[in-house]
Amino acid sequence: MFGNAPKARYYVLKELLLSIGRLDHDTAEIGVYRGFSSHVIRYYSNQVATPGVRHHLFDSFQGLSEPAAEDAAPPGIRPWRKGDMAAGLELVQRNLSEHDGLVFHPGWIPSCFAGADDLRFSFVHIDVDLYEPTLASLDYVLPRLVPGGLVVFDDYGFVSCPGARRAVDEAVARRGLRVVRLTSGQAFLRAP
Repeated sequence: MFGNAPKARYYVLKELLLSIGRLDHDTAEIGVYRGFSSHVIRYYSNQVATPGVRHHLFDSFQGLSEPAAEDAAPPGIRPWRKGDMAAGLELVQRNLSEHDGLVFHPGWIPSCFAGADDLRFSFVHIDVDLYEPTLASLDYVLPRLVPGGLVVFDDYGFVSCPGARRAVDEAVARRGLRVVRLTSGQAFLRAP
């Protein structure tokens, strides 16, 4: 169903999710692409979640937004283009049809967060590749992350995503938080 998925990164995602123990608040993915990370999150969260915990999917379902200057790729690396990584809402819904408790929030970041102000999260996966949507995602998520909750950054260590790393570094520095880098190229932070 999901082709050549990066299995090591999904293993890390699963292990970090399960490290929380019990999920008493919702999970989310921001930047869904075809939905495999959301499949992993929902499958394993169902094993440790209290009843009523939902999984929120925030995405344009039209691919990446226009890259900013902070997203300029180094020489020899193909730069991101608007529309890269596009996967339509209907495809993602089909790919995740075995799961219940999914809430889709289609739209561009940050407008897709409208109407979701009252949510609280135990676990969030951010995979939007670019500076501006990563920064806006963190501005939305961090005030809603419960103590001990985790945010996983899929793009932190990849040379093709310099803007995503810069956004994470700026957002956590402003808040006095610490990012843990992983050999998979991912990184995460745990809310105090």
